[in-house]
Amino acid sequence: MKLHEIMSAADRSFTPENSVAEVVNSLAEKSHSCKVICENGKPKGILTEHDMVHLFATYRESGLPAGLTAGDVMTKELITFATDLDLAEAISLFKSHSLRHLPVVNPDGVLVGLITLPDMVKAYLALSEKHSKLEELSEELHWLSLEDTLTGLPNRRAMEIDLVHAEAVSQRRAEPYAIALIDIDLFKPYNDHYGHPAGDDALRSFAAVACKHIRASDKLFRYGGEEFLFLMPATNTKTALIAANRFRQAVSDISIEHCKSPLGHMTVSMGVASCRGDSWKDILLKADSALYLAKSEGRNTVCTLDNETEFRFPMIDTQEEERRLGLRC
Repeated sequence: MKLHEIMSAADRSFTPENSVAEVVNSLAEKSHSCKVICENGKPKGILTEHDMVHLFATYRESGLPAGLTAGDVMTKELITFATDLDLAEAISLFKSHSLRHLPVVNPDGVLVGLITLPDMVKAYLALSEKHSKLEELSEELHWLSLEDTLTGLPNRRAMEIDLVHAEAVSQRRAEPYAIALIDIDLFKPYNDHYGHPAGDDALRSFAAVACKHIRASDKLFRYGGEEFLFLMPATNTKTALIAANRFRQAVSDISIEHCKSPLGHMTVSMGVASCRGDSWKDILLKADSALYLAKSEGRNTVCTLDNETEFRFPMIDTQEEERRLGLRC
């Protein structure tokens, strides 16, 4: 499959001389995620929704400067793709360069189309319906559909697949499994103060450090925004609380500066729930309620509502508790 088969029509009407306000209005009116800025039909830069959010955050107090043009703020290091590029090659480039938009040009360098991440997913689904095996694309398309592009963690779709599996194993073996729903405390004030690029960096740092503090059998997913889910197979509530508190402490120890937090650094709140044969959707609701309790009790806290009893994890000697429960020698 070639790119010209899946690309959307391109808008070449905006030039570097157009005002930022004109670009913003067009994005809003047409519900587009980006605008490619062109000269004589050839791409010179790109403005995305993410750029707009960052721009308005920068000028939120003074307002946009008069005369600010698309050429002043557009991303100029633009990667373009040929119409005859294979989908497999495009996906590989999409991943290696952390791209979200692919401007497609003809042999003369004129913009003829645009491909977004949803376009890539739709192409994958279309191929899946036609072919039972996609050997050429299987590895890259698996990444596309199951991996969060920002953090590299499994995404929500992968999470649901694994929760269905955990539920089936729990029912078959009559053993519990646990989840912890994680929310980065006061993340909106962090983004408002430091800017969205810094927020993205913080999410990447969180994911990298967090993965070092879970067992090989456990798994961490990006649930959405600043929320994550920690899946612990073959784990009861008490053991899950200890693991979650160790996780909470590890995140606190990263010491990512957060001047809008009472502690001065980034922390997380966690809601823990476990089950033996329950629906994974039910346990997710229980964990969400426990997370709400953790945030209402001051954040940087681990809570559970299991056994119909509100429980706030005590800040005790976790190493001693781990030894008592056989988790530490």
